[in-house]
Amino acid sequence: PTAPAAPAANSTTYQDSVGEDPTAPDITTIVASNDDAGTITFRINVPNRAQLTGDLVLVMDIDSDANQATGDPQNFGADYIVEYLQGEAILFKWDGADYTLAATQSSLTSSWASGPTIKINASDLNNTRRLAFDALVVSGVVFDQTTGAIDCTNCKRDLAPLIGLYTYDVKLTPPTLVVKSFRPTP
Repeated sequence: PTAPAAPAANSTTYQDSVGEDPTAPDITTIVASNDDAGTITFRINVPNRAQLTGDLVLVMDIDSDANQATGDPQNFGADYIVEYLQGEAILFKWDGADYTLAATQSSLTSSWASGPTIKINASDLNNTRRLAFDALVVSGVVFDQTTGAIDCTNCKRDLAPLIGLYTYDVKLTPPTLVVKSFRPTP
């Protein structure tokens, strides 16, 4: 008998340029990883914004098939957008004309500690095995409590990458068959 395969250790770190605007959130790295259950984690490191404040917003474009010819033609082929604002993450799906609230987002979780961490299962992204993404962190956003309107007059932002998208491969350890006994039958 052989032991089952070890879980996939799949992690990629993407470097971003730093210090573009000293008053803006500054993305330094993004670490994308996944486990064998297909949970994809995006850790966006923004060390100059250690705490989540009400004026911070994250927008991630996700091209779930890494094909710019499909999805939103104005947005590098993005099939999904994740918005993280006021402590809540929401998943939107491109429907051919606009982004609408995605029907499946039960696996979506988020947190903030020196930048946002977004976790979502590949099953909520069309069972992707290869995707492309970017991340935009914005500060200075003002939300009108009555109308919900957004005022970005004093917004500062950082986008990673500056142009295009990062590509990430979701790698899963295939299941293994362990034979405990074998007996031929006539």
